[in-house]
Amino acid sequence: MFHTNYGDWYSQVIGFTYSWSPATGLSSTTAAQPTANPASTTTYTLTVTSIATGCTATDQVVVTVNKSAPVADAGLDKTNTCTTPTNAIGTAAVGGVTYAWLPAAGLSATNVAQPTANPASTTTYTVTATNSANGCTATDAVLVTVNKTAPTANAGADKTNTCSTPTNTIGTAAVGGVTYAWLPATGLSATNVAQPTANPASTTTYTVTATNSANGCTATDAVLVTVNKTAPTANAGADKTNNCTTPSNTIGTAVGGVTYAWLPASGLSSTTAAQPTANPISTTTYTVTATNSANGCTATDAVIVTVDKTPPSFNVGNKYYHL
Repeated sequence: MFHTNYGDWYSQVIGFTYSWSPATGLSSTTAAQPTANPASTTTYTLTVTSIATGCTATDQVVVTVNKSAPVADAGLDKTNTCTTPTNAIGTAAVGGVTYAWLPAAGLSATNVAQPTANPASTTTYTVTATNSANGCTATDAVLVTVNKTAPTANAGADKTNTCSTPTNTIGTAAVGGVTYAWLPATGLSATNVAQPTANPASTTTYTVTATNSANGCTATDAVLVTVNKTAPTANAGADKTNNCTTPSNTIGTAVGGVTYAWLPASGLSSTTAAQPTANPISTTTYTVTATNSANGCTATDAVIVTVDKTPPSFNVGNKYYHL
């Protein structure tokens, strides 16, 4: 008689033969300790035969197959923008499953079901889900696209508003998909266009914020609008009197960088000189317009030239004479 306890997978004993069934999934059916890798849970029966007596004994062993893979779900692809700078990836955690994400760059954690992703550039993240009970794994991937490209903000070249050019257009041509916001609003024809007209009361720095409508990213630029509308000084001079002793007079005063225009022209030596000579036939009011050559601004002033050239009269006898 011999004793069998093959459920403990004892090593082969000399003088006995071994036979396993079924053969499916076994590395050998005649070895004492074959390797079992069935596709599904299987009960294997071992028959041991004594070579000397031909007597047999049997035993059984159950090989349970637990290779159920977990579900790995990296979630929907996401896009990170300036408006939504980060996104959660993955799906809700499942009990008994652990998670491992790669690459680690830009993730809030690599061992949770739903980390927050904030990569510097577009990245594909892969999650490996592991069934804690059997070690089986599954993987899935998610694409996180990074769209944080800022628009171009161009407030344009600095401008100068003068009396000749009282307003200026600032900014540059509009770009599709970009919105514009200008500050301050004072003196602008609009604050939400690419190229408003600027007419501030005083020198002003305007800042434009350009926003990419697709991703909410912004950029800023500034432009200086200088206001040069200072009028020149127009001084026609003191009133004058032309008489027989002083038959003409110089009127006006001169200032550098200023041009002059006198009206009326009658009796003047020049209508464009700062200080013309005035010799009108009769009392005349002359008006001078002074123009600042740098900015086109003007000012006016007037002077009265009184003409007193009446000759005296005298009486010889009963006759009157006028000189």
